[in-house]
Amino acid sequence: MNKNSASVLASAMSNLRVLVLTPALTPYRLALFNTIQRSGGCDLFILALTHREANRLWSIDLEDLAFEYRVLEGVHLRRDVERSLHINTAVWRSIRQIEPDVVVTSGYDQPAYWQAMLAAGVVGARYVLWSGTTRHSARTRSGFQNALKRTAISAADALIAYGQEARSYLESLGAAQDRIRISLNTVDMDHIRNVSSSIRRSSTFSTRRAQYPPLLMLFAGQLIPRKGISELLTALGSLRDTEVGLIVAGAGPQEAQLRDRCIREKIPNVYFEGYLQLPGLMQAYSIADILVMPSLSETWGLVVNEGLATGLYSFVSERAGVRELILPGFNGELFDPCDSDQLRRLIAHSKSRIPSIRARRPEVAEHACKTYSLQSSAAAFVAALRLDCPKQ
Repeated sequence: MNKNSASVLASAMSNLRVLVLTPALTPYRLALFNTIQRSGGCDLFILALTHREANRLWSIDLEDLAFEYRVLEGVHLRRDVERSLHINTAVWRSIRQIEPDVVVTSGYDQPAYWQAMLAAGVVGARYVLWSGTTRHSARTRSGFQNALKRTAISAADALIAYGQEARSYLESLGAAQDRIRISLNTVDMDHIRNVSSSIRRSSTFSTRRAQYPPLLMLFAGQLIPRKGISELLTALGSLRDTEVGLIVAGAGPQEAQLRDRCIREKIPNVYFEGYLQLPGLMQAYSIADILVMPSLSETWGLVVNEGLATGLYSFVSERAGVRELILPGFNGELFDPCDSDQLRRLIAHSKSRIPSIRARRPEVAEHACKTYSLQSSAAAFVAALRLDCPKQ
């Protein structure tokens, strides 16, 4: 961490007790919370609504926690393939025990978040809403649920947005600009860059890369309709280029259907690798030339942060919150995920640019690590907790 970021964190968080409610502890949240806690000057308490979301397969090293962490008891009901409803107990009791100065909820779609919002007022704590929802990812745009969103936003002393798209959505629901701070949704970029560089320098890298076609793309995500993998296969099917390949790193209910489709339509060079934990995913990032995220709807898309940290040129859906990280022509391209012909043209055009795309990897990775760092995100998060603006 650079000295300026450390100074901002330490001064902003002096003696502050911060309680964060989040659905489940994830690898990228662990990194952010550890960075905030280790910066000094705060005590961070994380309350998770569940041990793990039903549609998530990642593993967490619970021995690497720098903060206090506990999972609330509760009942967990599946809403659909992606969402669960968590009905938790002991929210009020936990908040009274911890006596936080600030209560942060990572959304407004769970009963525990509303309990925490009310409890914050009772114990005299500031309430901060942390949100990544954008106009493309919002499931509702009118009616009673939107009224609830506006209520949560108006109750917040400050708001933290994942990025510019999330900020714009909060403003559309009535949030004042001066009450919003952006803590860019990101990962440990430096660590990912270092690991990928090490993999590419290994003695076995060239041999492994030679097993794949000259242009190799990577899709990393759940195999569900919203992720746009079907649209990506449509583009590849129309291209039918044996010098182009695709690694599919992910699992989900569409997997069997997608595999069958590739066989039936004779779409060449599609490699289904299943779900990969971070070490395996790092191998995929390192051998690929281009990351493709064709999501029809996406709150953010941290695979793009990870891909950029490894220097990958990235084709990113214009409907994803993470689109703001893409500088067309430098580190990637934006496209309409419903226009498979546009994506086909992007892929075809990139074949002639493979040497320059690979040569630019160090520059892309350097820019990403400098601009989208975990330390900067943590410093902005901390600054939002101290934000002193009158409510509307």
